[in-house]
Amino acid sequence: MPGKGIIHVTVGGETVTVINLADDCAMHSVKATAGKVFPAYRAWDTADRRGSTIVDYHGDHVLEKQIFAHAVDGEATAVLGTHTHEATERLRLLTKGTAFVTEVGMTGPDGGVQGFTPTNLVNGLRTAGNPFAGDMPDVFGGPMVLGAVLLEISNGAATGIERIR
Repeated sequence: MPGKGIIHVTVGGETVTVINLADDCAMHSVKATAGKVFPAYRAWDTADRRGSTIVDYHGDHVLEKQIFAHAVDGEATAVLGTHTHEATERLRLLTKGTAFVTEVGMTGPDGGVQGFTPTNLVNGLRTAGNPFAGDMPDVFGGPMVLGAVLLEISNGAATGIERIR
């Protein structure tokens, strides 16, 4: 939870807490987070949660997202996985009332490579064996896509989750 990492908002007259958590695998190469990312559960356990709580879990591994979601089932209203940009189809309501999706998906330009024009990434891969060795890629100019889900919440528990297309 480096930076702010948490916000409390009022929705329909009720408090909703949104927490952004990242596992160190997803963020290990980002210099701004060096030494600041600690285990997601520790950040969850020390967070100031009020009302319904939605977790944006930014992580690489499906396994870690699933374990976290089950660990907070009944405490979190929803755990929404992010980072890979490729939406997973399966939407779940866990047994104690937590909605869960492994990957919500990207909001941004479709096509290219995760929203970027592939040219510089492909050149870096071909010439240096590292797609990130060259110049930063430009944002792809394709049509926009929305990676999102709609949650139904009653008394702090999720009663429904559906993908918005």
